[in-house]
Amino acid sequence: EITIISHSCSMVKSEYIFRGLLPSLESKTLLDVGCRFGAVLYGAYWHSKAEKIVGVEMNNELSELAERTVKKHVYGKRIEVINDDILNVPNTVKASNVIILNNVFEWFNDIEQQEKIWRYLKETISSGTLLVTIPSLETSLADLDTGIDLDEWVEEQPPADPDFTVDQVEPSEIFLYKVL
Repeated sequence: EITIISHSCSMVKSEYIFRGLLPSLESKTLLDVGCRFGAVLYGAYWHSKAEKIVGVEMNNELSELAERTVKKHVYGKRIEVINDDILNVPNTVKASNVIILNNVFEWFNDIEQQEKIWRYLKETISSGTLLVTIPSLETSLADLDTGIDLDEWVEEQPPADPDFTVDQVEPSEIFLYKVL
């Protein structure tokens, strides 16, 4: 028996994000930063009408696993997996209407690298982009020296469907922001 521990998004969290938290993604591009196995990508495929779903993963083995899953289940027309560092794909970041940041930097990067990535994201993400974060941006940036003033960068948004609920999901743990 093998036990795999992942920071990927659970199926029920994914369902909440795409059916309760976010507005319609029809004709939109979604980016999952640090897509790992691709759980958020598959959730977006099944629970949204996003036109393009992109995952960026710097770990080669996980990126290959996500890509094989996409090909095996014929998700390929809407899902793309990019094996690269998010710092190397600014055009992908700029073109995204929604960006998912699920426990993405704290576990895998030292403090200096986290600060660099956050500064890059602030400068690169387009105005009007929706950010879904777990944990909150306030929590993610609390111990970092990024120089980012959240009040000038983002505005927290209410859920698109505040009445949508799923078992085992605490909506207060998932945050939605709009980039100003």
